[in-house]
Amino acid sequence: MEILVDAKEWEILSANAIINYAVSNGFKSLIRINIVENGKIYTKNTNGLFININEYGSENFRLDNKKNIMIMAAMLAHFHNCAEGFVQPQGIKAKVYWGKRAEKYRALISKLERFKNEVSNKENLSQFEEYVMPYLDELIIRAKACQKIFKSKEYLKALEDSMKKKEVCINSASSCTAVVKNGRPLIVKVFDMGYNLCIEDVALLIKHSIEDSMDKRVYKDIIKKYSSIRKIDNGTDKIIKSYVSFPYYTLKTIKKYMENSKDDEEYIDKFKRVYQIEKISNLMEV
Repeated sequence: MEILVDAKEWEILSANAIINYAVSNGFKSLIRINIVENGKIYTKNTNGLFININEYGSENFRLDNKKNIMIMAAMLAHFHNCAEGFVQPQGIKAKVYWGKRAEKYRALISKLERFKNEVSNKENLSQFEEYVMPYLDELIIRAKACQKIFKSKEYLKALEDSMKKKEVCINSASSCTAVVKNGRPLIVKVFDMGYNLCIEDVALLIKHSIEDSMDKRVYKDIIKKYSSIRKIDNGTDKIIKSYVSFPYYTLKTIKKYMENSKDDEEYIDKFKRVYQIEKISNLMEV
């Protein structure tokens, strides 16, 4: 079937190269991009870029139950094993994510501190500002505690080791990453794949699994299942917990409000929702 994709030409070529490499090493749970014409793997018209793939179901492989979470943890470990060592072919540019998430978190902390300074010196607060004000100190403490880990020797060593191994990640591990095909997950979100820390993929899986299942206990289950297939280095536990515990969506909601403060009630509702969800995934208990 032909589908319109939200990706640039080089991103399609990069994803296809990684897919072919992982498949050649034994990983089968990925969509395959078919050659369409003149040896190309995409077509282009005024509507955008299209790829041709085999048909698959539309039901997302949800991470709201332990069985699915364990299947995804095992599949993720297998993908990391099969994709490690990928060398981008000549003329194809691969995405590189090493350290970028930590930098994104740093920028969000800076925005949060700026927001606090602004509302602290303001006489007439908006509804949203008044609502979130009591949470700001707590969010700053939690975010900075996570950020501290991303400046540690352990994190820098993990980055260095990942670069040496040429680790490749899906860079997505949510209920939208895969669909159900013959009762098993098939990864369809492929255009974010690129070089990164594998433990970041693991952390994304843990965060989304905790938040979807509302159960913190899946953290240990995921680590155990993943580790049975691919080793997790000693000393990375704190790094994984920092990724999971960072209140990303809560801080992002505040950032978006600062940039577009039009509907206070809408932003309050969103803040309430993401704050409660990310409170569950706070593994550092700060």
